[in-house]
Parts: sequence; structure tokens; C-alpha cells
Amino acid sequence: MRIEELIIDAYDCKGNLNDGKLLLALLIRSAKKVGAKVVNQLVHSYKPFGVTVVVLLAESHLSIYTWPEYRYAAIEIFLCNENMSSKLVWNEMKKFLQPKKYTIKKVVRNVR
Repeated sequence: MRIEELIIDAYDCKGNLNDGKLLLALLIRSAKKVGAKVVNQLVHSYKPFGVTVVVLLAESHLSIYTWPEYRYAAIEIFLCNENMSSKLVWNEMKKFLQPKKYTIKKVVRNVR
């Protein structure tokens, strides 16, 4: 089995990086886009701003960590189902975040 993880740094985001409810909805919508099953979720807001959102999936997890004051978000997309596209998840998230620039590191694991 081939497992793919995307680690994304999103810069100069126009989307709201300080609303945990919106970001949770984004991660859930993105998971459903590829047929992943949400099994748990966590939202933690920091003072004065910033949010961590983690969505646990039957297929692993999605997470986003934000620094609104820098318009920066760190994202992890980890799907342990080779029939699900992590790129489709990122494309859904990218529509909301609207980063001016981003970098993607791909980690591929071969499980035998």
C-alpha cells in the first residue's frame, strides 16, 4: 500500500484564519470531498488569535494551525487510503484559504 502525506505552508492567506468553526467546516467538507469518514474533531483557539483544528479520520487525519497575524497556515493532509486524493483535499482547502503563495512537501510511505 502507498500512503501519501502533504505538508503545506500557506502564505498571505486571504481566508479567515481565526474562526475555528469555519476552519472545522472546511476540513470536514474537504474530507467528505474524497469520501473520508470523520471520527472525531478538535478545535482550540489561542489568545489573542490563532487556531488549531484537527479532524481525525478513519483514514488518518487533516489538520490546520494558523497564525492570522502573519496570514500564515500550516496544513497536514494525511490519508491512509491510496484511492483518496490528498491533492483534491488541498484544492478544496485552497479555495477557502486563498494563499498568495504556498509550498508543498510530499511524504510517501510504502507499507507492505
